[in-house]
Amino acid sequence: MDNIVIHERGVCKLLKGLRPLKATGPDEVPANILKQAAESLAPYLTGCSSFSLDEDIDRVQRKAARFVYNQYTDTSPGCVTGLLDQLQWDPLQYRRIKQRLVLCYKIQNQLVEIQPAIYYTSGDNRTRGGHRLRQIRATKEVYNNSFFPRSIRDWNLLPDTVAAAPTLEEFRARLASVPWTQMQPN
Repeated sequence: MDNIVIHERGVCKLLKGLRPLKATGPDEVPANILKQAAESLAPYLTGCSSFSLDEDIDRVQRKAARFVYNQYTDTSPGCVTGLLDQLQWDPLQYRRIKQRLVLCYKIQNQLVEIQPAIYYTSGDNRTRGGHRLRQIRATKEVYNNSFFPRSIRDWNLLPDTVAAAPTLEEFRARLASVPWTQMQPN
């Protein structure tokens, strides 16, 4: 999953959109005073709210490994990493990508009630490869990280042999053989 980071520039842009003459704030505080206070707080607000979802997801998986082995204290350095190695769990980010690709396969092969022609456009065989899809251009970051644009990016990273699987079971088996590092965009 992509990291979510809030930049000071974005907060400042949002704050500049406030209209100081439009209305008063809570407790009858004039809007221009609220705007000035918000602009001075922008650097501190962005520092407090920048975080990584990847780290949070990783933390959840590490806690689950401790739960499975009933081992809640560190007995040695790298203890939880060793537990994860013993469990042979895929990273949660990779599992999420795999599930997204399975649904993408189902849509393209009409195994679900979603018309693929509405959301997916095949790429040019000469330049993009046989299975690749045309990437959706998204101007908003929210839409760019939604299911269809993200699944197309992931699908285009797949080897031809995986994407051309004749059945869903075969697709899942071939997808399981794709290394996690190959599924991460450059």
